[in-house]
Amino acid sequence: MSRDTSPQSIADMKSEQLPIPDHKLHGWTHFLGLYTYLHKIAGDSMTNLYNWANVLIFTVISAAMITVSCSAVRLLFDIPAQLQWYPTNGLFVLIVLAIGMIVVLVAMYGFNAVAEFSSICGPWLVVMFTSGALVLFPTPVNSIFPTPTRCTMWRIRCSRSWCSDI
Repeated sequence: MSRDTSPQSIADMKSEQLPIPDHKLHGWTHFLGLYTYLHKIAGDSMTNLYNWANVLIFTVISAAMITVSCSAVRLLFDIPAQLQWYPTNGLFVLIVLAIGMIVVLVAMYGFNAVAEFSSICGPWLVVMFTSGALVLFPTPVNSIFPTPTRCTMWRIRCSRSWCSDI
């Protein structure tokens, strides 16, 4: 790739596209950010404390996300809801471990594996959300109207969405 640095080509550039002169480049250490400044200011012990705090925080967040995923999967196996702060069903624990291992394996293989996994699963999200909405739509209608009819459904749709009035 060649760079055209003629006066005319530079004059046509926007200010954010202009090349940076060598005397203004600070090197790669300039971009390390907060972590480097923490190490310079507070030393090794504070950096280690910061690292362990991050490990704890990200472990708790990851475990919570995996548990939420398993709460959806538990419905396939007729496992009762886990209402305590600890698991009350051994099969639920096994499902959490299995999904956790899948998540860790996908993360271990890097961004390419995550991108490939997303390209496979991404299109299904639209189908799942749409079908979930269609399947669950009768539930609130049945709670409001004991015996809904097509006319009732039409009135609900018109009062809540596109029609102005009937």
